[in-house]
Amino acid sequence: MKETLQNIFVIIRKAAVRSVSVVLLPVSIIAWLIRLCLLASRIRHADRIVLMTAPNSFAYTVLGPDVLRRMYPGEKCLFLVAVWRHEFNFDVPKLWTDIDVVFVRRFMLSVPFRHRVISLPLLRQHDYCVHAASKFFCRIVSHRHCGMLSLPELHAEMHSRYKSEHMEGCGDWEWSYSATIVGEMINLQNASPAPAIHIPREDAGILDAVRNERWGNQNGIACPKLCCLYIREERRDAYSARLRNGSPLESHFGAVRLLNDAGYQVCLVGDYDPDQSMEGFHGGLIDHNTINVRKDAFQIYSATEADIFIGQNGGGASYQHVNGTLSLSINLYPFHFGLRNSWGYYKSLLDDNGDAVSARDILEKYIFDDQVEYGTLLINSEREIADAVSCFLKNISGDVNEDLVREYERLVPENTMFNLSGARISEAWIKNNSPAMASEITRPPQEREKRARS
Repeated sequence: MKETLQNIFVIIRKAAVRSVSVVLLPVSIIAWLIRLCLLASRIRHADRIVLMTAPNSFAYTVLGPDVLRRMYPGEKCLFLVAVWRHEFNFDVPKLWTDIDVVFVRRFMLSVPFRHRVISLPLLRQHDYCVHAASKFFCRIVSHRHCGMLSLPELHAEMHSRYKSEHMEGCGDWEWSYSATIVGEMINLQNASPAPAIHIPREDAGILDAVRNERWGNQNGIACPKLCCLYIREERRDAYSARLRNGSPLESHFGAVRLLNDAGYQVCLVGDYDPDQSMEGFHGGLIDHNTINVRKDAFQIYSATEADIFIGQNGGGASYQHVNGTLSLSINLYPFHFGLRNSWGYYKSLLDDNGDAVSARDILEKYIFDDQVEYGTLLINSEREIADAVSCFLKNISGDVNEDLVREYERLVPENTMFNLSGARISEAWIKNNSPAMASEITRPPQEREKRARS
């Protein structure tokens, strides 16, 4: 009886939500068209127009415009993004000098709930109607009647011109599709160079002065180099996305001290506990709170002005993908992934018996295990992250055992994101995941932390 009542309640609730959505939808579409009218001059003079409603992801507000400007260099390109007040960085349009990027707010009710966003009208209904209305509007207003593409349609054009085959052996469609898109972006970047993206120079100058003041001439260095540290923590109930989550902030502290000693000030962005104390670093580790600046401005400053980038595989790495900043990917997963101009320190893997899987076996047997069907992933410990950063600093100076690294890199199948991007494997990951280190790998992460500190 109780279950029956619950089912009836769910049906009534869904019917009520859809009814309210249908009532509000015309109002939202009219408000959207009014906002497009305010952009009529830009639309009229554009040679190419793209509207991004899906994927509803921050990363593509950076990657999408980069694709459009490289696909049609020399043309007047307009990239429209349908946004709400959640999950987007509203300073992103400032980054572009060779393409017009405009955020257009959706007119809808939206509230965060359990790390997702609930909206009225319903998002799919709204965006479907917005896309159709925008196409019609652009066809009428544009002096070239150039029409308008969606982001997936732009990707389809890119696919026809810069085709990159799906990864062989990758059973998970989501990873295969994502890697194919990014692989084609890399082909496009190689074929059509474009300037790096940066925040306006006057804004960067202000933030340079603020962070240099916080640094306070540590180690006799008045103007430190900038390292952007990106921490990713997906809290939604999305299994594939959460597999890419990284280590907690405190696990990075040993690596931060190494970077400070090497003359780098670390700017922290991403998902972390904002109440965590950073006072012990005396300006060597900062975020937007410690220097009292806007979060959006600090994030794009840190990512686009960085001398080096360290972080996980997530939306925050999209700036690195566009600019090709020298980088270290930590807690990297899947094992076939890689970024251009980067070294990868992957997660560790235990098999079904709880035994450590060596780096060689991971690359030979489990490289396409995108859903961890054959074991358990372990995030990087504090010692491992410090080892990865120490090795990265040596990589920058050219001090690396190329023979060992090349031996392992030859195990990676050719048609993978790793090889498409020209990424490298961290020598530290190879050594820390060798059979000799098996007893260390099989320790729970908290025990590995304890042993490293002792």
